[in-house]
Amino acid sequence: MPPQLSPSLNPPPLFCENLPPDSPTLPLLPSSPSSSSSSSSSSLSLFSPKLPWKGFLSVFGGVLVHICLGTVYTWGTLAVYVVSYMRYLEIERLDALRPTLFSQQQEEEGAAAFSSSLSPSSSPSLVRLSDAAWVLASQFAGMALGMPLGGKIERILGPARTVLMGGVVISAAVASSPNFLHSYPLFILVFGVAYGFGLGLAYTAPLVCALSWFPNHKGIVSGAITAGFGTGALLFSPLQTSFLNPSNIAPTSSPYIEQPAELYYNSEREEELSILMKVPLLLTRLSVCYFLLIAAGAALLRPPQSQRGGGIRTLSASSSSSVHTPQHGVGKEKVQDDVGDQMTMSVGDALQSTPFWCLWFLFFSNGLAICFTATFWRLLAVDTKTRMYILSEKQLALVGAVASACNALGRVFWGHVADKKGFQTSLQALSGIWSILLFFLPSSASNGGGLLYALCVCGSFFCLGGNFSVFPSAVASVFGRQAIGQLYGFLFASQLASSLGFAYLTQCVAQSLGTDGLCTLIALCTGTTTISVFFFPSSSSISEKRRRQHHQLKVS
Repeated sequence: MPPQLSPSLNPPPLFCENLPPDSPTLPLLPSSPSSSSSSSSSSLSLFSPKLPWKGFLSVFGGVLVHICLGTVYTWGTLAVYVVSYMRYLEIERLDALRPTLFSQQQEEEGAAAFSSSLSPSSSPSLVRLSDAAWVLASQFAGMALGMPLGGKIERILGPARTVLMGGVVISAAVASSPNFLHSYPLFILVFGVAYGFGLGLAYTAPLVCALSWFPNHKGIVSGAITAGFGTGALLFSPLQTSFLNPSNIAPTSSPYIEQPAELYYNSEREEELSILMKVPLLLTRLSVCYFLLIAAGAALLRPPQSQRGGGIRTLSASSSSSVHTPQHGVGKEKVQDDVGDQMTMSVGDALQSTPFWCLWFLFFSNGLAICFTATFWRLLAVDTKTRMYILSEKQLALVGAVASACNALGRVFWGHVADKKGFQTSLQALSGIWSILLFFLPSSASNGGGLLYALCVCGSFFCLGGNFSVFPSAVASVFGRQAIGQLYGFLFASQLASSLGFAYLTQCVAQSLGTDGLCTLIALCTGTTTISVFFFPSSSSISEKRRRQHHQLKVS
């Protein structure tokens, strides 16, 4: 006689870990003759209940939130406009001070010498494009600071309120940033650290909410949501460019003789000045768009009933009894589901464990490649023989758009591989392919032309995006799904270290080895990740260890 479904069963039997303890369950796989005889008659019931639309909407809401968070990568598009505008403000200030300073010192230094020393466009106080890398580094630093706090707030207030809180910080940082365009350090503090802090607050909450609906699809769910992070630049970069520069006017000012390719928008030309004057208005409008997008995504985040109220589901007496009472052949599956959900050690113990620091090192190593790929991919489009770009600005923009799409697709693909084969296999393949691409990238423009260069860049971004779905899946596999909100923020702190390490390599190594040598060095880092994964425990051994820890926790 097949078991009868309870009419109040919510969510449907497909997600057995969320069943009330007194509700009968359907077998996922027949484990006995009696269960096999009932499986045929109940197979239709697996598909007959309503789909968990709240779960799908939560995933979609997470995608919307991460699309907004992914606009952090649009700094590569905005940098030349913002830096040129900041230079314009500083030149205006120097021009205003110039007569006073000249009258005070012309007798001491001579008119010609002093006039040369005060050449506004080459003043050492002006910000340069090489300084723009600090904005992205400060944003990642802010994310690393905000993620652990976001995980704690999510457990108290729930995902929707946590995301809204992060959205308020993001919107406020972007809206106030035009007031600090006169000072690059203050701009970094607001548009960099504060903006990144808001990103960190809102980052993990959508993942935790979505994974609570689909706990058996960690990689594909985290990949789908973080694909929004990769899509953010794809959607917003063209919009920003069309607003600022609809006529596609290229920068013409080259103030530094030693760097003739370092171009800025010239404020003395009317058509270029009109572009720069739109920068503050763009930042103001972006702040409104970001908040509306995050608010829409937060409104769709609804955790399952068992996890509402801001808390995380723990094993109560009734639930623990249901875990260890096999019903219709699904006792083993329910044990595995509860083990996969529950965190089997404290946060402090997890932070002191060897698996955590192994994951931290792997994320740090790949984080160097993330910073390099996102920052220097355009500079590698130079033919080493002619020292000229092999692609036009429009072609480079097209490569950037396709690369952003590959970033998004890579998150879904590598997350799916992590679901099917384990995060170790996914991370190993990702890092190995990335290492090969980075080895060939410096010579691709000279030897293979634009097509080979574009393939290497898009392939690198395809691997780059996978890190942000594989590592959340790794945390869930090693420490439990609850650990994503609590531990992933600490794991993401490796990106703060990699950002600082990359800044050091850029200033020290790149000066002697050049961009090509730096690319080869970064390829060695991803190769190190590939080899290091061999020594990480297998998924089966991790699952067995977590089951033992879960049993010991229950007994104690």
